[in-house]
Amino acid sequence: MAVDLEKRKSEGGKRRSVYVRAIESDGYALLDQVRELRTQPRVIRISEKPWRGGPQSYSTGVIDPASNTIQSLHIHQELVAPGGITEKHGHQSEALFYILEGHGHDIHDGERIDWQAGDVVLIPGSCVHQHFNGDPHRPARAMAIKAKPLYLLLGLTLQYDVLGKPKEHSATSAGFQPEYWPSRYAREEAEAYARGNLTTHYYDERIARVKPTASNGNLLQGSKMLLRPEEMPWEDSAHGRLKHLLNERLGAASTAIDMYIQEIAPGSRSGKHVHTAEEAFFVIEGRGYDMHWDMELVLTDRYERRIPEQAKRFDWQAGDLVVIPSNVVHQHFNNDASARARILSIQCRTYKYLGYADVEQLEDAPK
Repeated sequence: MAVDLEKRKSEGGKRRSVYVRAIESDGYALLDQVRELRTQPRVIRISEKPWRGGPQSYSTGVIDPASNTIQSLHIHQELVAPGGITEKHGHQSEALFYILEGHGHDIHDGERIDWQAGDVVLIPGSCVHQHFNGDPHRPARAMAIKAKPLYLLLGLTLQYDVLGKPKEHSATSAGFQPEYWPSRYAREEAEAYARGNLTTHYYDERIARVKPTASNGNLLQGSKMLLRPEEMPWEDSAHGRLKHLLNERLGAASTAIDMYIQEIAPGSRSGKHVHTAEEAFFVIEGRGYDMHWDMELVLTDRYERRIPEQAKRFDWQAGDLVVIPSNVVHQHFNNDASARARILSIQCRTYKYLGYADVEQLEDAPK
């Protein structure tokens, strides 16, 4: 396949950015590419990533095609200093922010959208936007999630700043230094996460455990730019306890991303399943490990999946991001007997539109 690389300037000099990873092959066989992807690190310690930017807004890259682990997602952490603002810019790819800490507002094409911890903010493609921290004393923090590589592969590359990042401190950000993991971090988001009493069966319908029905979540109509925790439905599914943040049936203005938070009880585990789509999950709370069985796809008279007997173990903790490559059987384990774990699961919805909506449940989560 052709190489699609884009170079851009960043603050402090030139930095080469890989927006779509090259896939090279000797002839038509791509098995070496699959094997190479599966040798890459699957646990990313975000705490070890450097902050970029300042003095009012900062970001730390987490994962993109340059990481050589995933092709369909671009994820980074954003932090806005007390009373600070970001650059004002636009891009043709949609983006979403899961607010982890703080409160503030966005301006989207001139329209104000107020947000706080626990919300999902949706930025449609071709929208000029800017983020504002509404607290003069505390930072605001979010995970920024995009299917940007696919947009750029399709030539949707128009992006630039209308106003650049501020070069001076805000009235209240002087002396501020970005930190990674403040003690209040999990509490604020966790309180918001607990809100809401809507229920649904999105996951169990997808694996045909229940018949499709009109769920409470379907009452959320329209093209919503913001989802509050009380609008996000819960599901006690075959895979475990889920809270759906983004799904095509939620009526939100997202066409590219599906996302849920999975809660794993102390000392317990998720279900065991496999899907074609790549996945990444951010560990919001707790510690544990994953077991991955890297399946082989074998061509006989048809595609066959072969699951190896031996699994690979990957330990994770709060603040990490874990990558699950395509066609890898996986299961999550909470190895803390006294505290729950919560993970933010992210997939690119475009796989479904390409006909790969498959999820095979191999083992159910404990009831």
